[in-house]
Amino acid sequence: MLKALGASYFAKTACHLDLTQWTTDPTWTGLGRRIQERLVADDAEFLRAQLRTESISLVLLNGRAVLRAVERTLGCALRPLGPPVTDAGTTTKLYEGSLEGVRVLSWSTNLQSSFGVTKLLRTKLAERLATQLSRASDSAGDSRGIEARS
Repeated sequence: MLKALGASYFAKTACHLDLTQWTTDPTWTGLGRRIQERLVADDAEFLRAQLRTESISLVLLNGRAVLRAVERTLGCALRPLGPPVTDAGTTTKLYEGSLEGVRVLSWSTNLQSSFGVTKLLRTKLAERLATQLSRASDSAGDSRGIEARS
């Protein structure tokens, strides 16, 4: 995904942030919703401070669970972004918003763990996001990205 957006961990134009700074056992998906919400809420100010003070211009949210946690806990209103991306029966909706003045792009399918995620779906999603970024950068500038996951 990052390559299509012109970003790279190796070139230091991307970084990975988690919604909470704590390792969990069981893993995130094994935690109850209340515990997840509390962990995100407890670390919300830390994440907000990172967004305000670091040179971050874009946040990518991978999957519905992260999208909902950011909306619920951080108050980031995400709006639908055009038609969904589909392949092999998997429909992925795209969203956009802003958090602490940083652009947020999100998609509904967890690309790392969802059943039915094909290479073609990833490619279509990457192309669609790259198109959105090029439109925005034509008028605003830089397209460095970060990715936030739980």
